[in-house]
Amino acid sequence: MQETTSVVNWQAMFNIAFSLAGVLGGIVMKSILDSLKELRTQDKELTDKVQSLAVTLPESYVQKADFKEFMDVVMKKLDRIEDKMDAKADR
Repeated sequence: MQETTSVVNWQAMFNIAFSLAGVLGGIVMKSILDSLKELRTQDKELTDKVQSLAVTLPESYVQKADFKEFMDVVMKKLDRIEDKMDAKADR
């Protein structure tokens, strides 16, 4: 009879330990799944931001032709200033 009680006690402890391991494993898996869900949400938000930036980017940077035109104007003004300085130095 003693042997049967001992086996039952070991079986009960094994069942309790296995149940606790299952509960802890479930908690860990739930935490991982919640974190994964949050990461997916953040990824979607970032993807939407990048896509909207790709749409608006061509409107916000200086185009090559516009920059060249601006630099031509600046260079003409600088040449004019240089000519005036040369004229002053020659006097």
